[in-house]
This record gives sequence, structure tokens and C-alpha cells, in this order.
Amino acid sequence: MSKRKNSEISTLLTSLKRLEKRIEILEKSSGLDVRDFYRDAVSILRINQEIVAELVKANDSLRVEISKLPLKINELISKIDELLSLIKAAAEEEISPKPKEEESGFSKRLDELIAYNKRLVENNQALIDTLEEIKRKLSTTSPFLKKPLIPKKPTI
Repeated sequence: MSKRKNSEISTLLTSLKRLEKRIEILEKSSGLDVRDFYRDAVSILRINQEIVAELVKANDSLRVEISKLPLKINELISKIDELLSLIKAAAEEEISPKPKEEESGFSKRLDELIAYNKRLVENNQALIDTLEEIKRKLSTTSPFLKKPLIPKKPTI
């Protein structure tokens, strides 16, 4: 929508500049040729009409945009009211004391989970240590095993 407004404004400014140039040309002309004067006057009037038409279009589009504002303002007010009610509810929730039973049950369960996780970490570390020990033993004491020699059958 702003591109349209910008184009309307630029068209209006262009028309105004053309009107100014025509008037300057008329003022500077020393000779008084009636036909040229009337031709220029008609041209100036046409440019003036174009300017008025552009102003009317811009005014109409501005009216349309302004007519949309009350609805948008009402929507904004309702959203702000919702936000304020949420903020008030959150503030009341923070201020009100929480029951101790819920906190103690939750913290007890949390402590149990923490202890369980610590045991898991210890068991995992022990398993890693054992696997590293096995790997070390296998890599140091694994000489190539020789196949047992099978005696040849005597030939008779």
C-alpha cells in the first residue's frame, strides 16, 4: 500500500513541476502571441486538472486507510488487555505461596532421580574401566597362537 502512495505522491510532484515550468515559460516569453498564450493556458489547465485528480485519488485512498484504523486500534486494545490479564495472573501466581506438600514431594522425587543418575554414572565408569583393562590385556598378551603340528602318517 505504501508503494501506491509513494507513486501517487511522485506523480503529483511531477505534475506540479511541469506546471511550474510552463508558468515560468509563459512569464519569460516577451512576445504576446495570443494562440501560443491560449495553448499554454489550456496546457496549464490540463496539468492543473491532473494534479487535482491525483489529489482526489490520494485523498480517497487516505480515507480508506483511515477508516481501517478504528478496527485495528480495537484489535490492538483487546490484545493489550489479554496481555495485561496474563501478566496479572502470572504476578498473582508468583506472589501466592505454594503448598509445602507439593514442593517436598517434588524435591524428594528429584533427589531420588539425582541419586539414581549418580549411581548410573559410577556404574558406567566402572564398566568403561573394565573394558579398557580387557582391551589392554588383549593387546599385550595376544601373541599369535601356533597351530599344533599334526604328525604325518607313517608310510609303509
